[in-house]
Amino acid sequence: VELDAVGRIDVDALDLPAEAFAFGQRRHHLQRIAEDHAVRPVGIVLIELGLGVGVAFGWFNGLLVTKAHIVPFIVTLGTLSVGRGLAYLFATGPGGVASNVPMRDAAVGFLGAGYLGPMPMPVIMMLALVAAAAIFLARTVRGREIYAVGSNLRAAHLCGINVDRVQRFTYVVAGGLSALAGIISTGLLSTASTNLGAGIELDVIAAAV
Repeated sequence: VELDAVGRIDVDALDLPAEAFAFGQRRHHLQRIAEDHAVRPVGIVLIELGLGVGVAFGWFNGLLVTKAHIVPFIVTLGTLSVGRGLAYLFATGPGGVASNVPMRDAAVGFLGAGYLGPMPMPVIMMLALVAAAAIFLARTVRGREIYAVGSNLRAAHLCGINVDRVQRFTYVVAGGLSALAGIISTGLLSTASTNLGAGIELDVIAAAV
């Protein structure tokens, strides 16, 4: 659950971490492809896939909210269910049972459990993202537009701001960051969990609101 910068509830942010990295079930298949075709390391491919899934879900949410004019809570509640279903689908093994999948790729593990000097990588990434977001919101045109749309959507529209574009942008960013959270958690736990992020709705609502 997420209350984004433009004042909209994004419910599926909780399930995107699980869905975005349930692609870990396909790890061995990707490993064979990488070895056969000498492409980039599997860990990098998995990270890119996870981020891509998160961004795609965010873009889809933004499109439904701004073009179909569906209530954001309903849109993201629906994509929450879709994401959870896909997570179980990708994690279903040969026996037809969905289960957590070991994830031991070095690149993923470094993001979740690695250290840069004395500092854990998740802490470094958090500080970097907070600093980047603060600068972006305070020093860029798009950042000020996000503040304006989040404060008063109609007033922002009357001022000439493309509110639909701003909303789609925030949903895409939210989806990407949710996927990144799933990647980091997967590296930390060394497991692609099918229910990662489930059950923390009230905690996240309290933190955002």
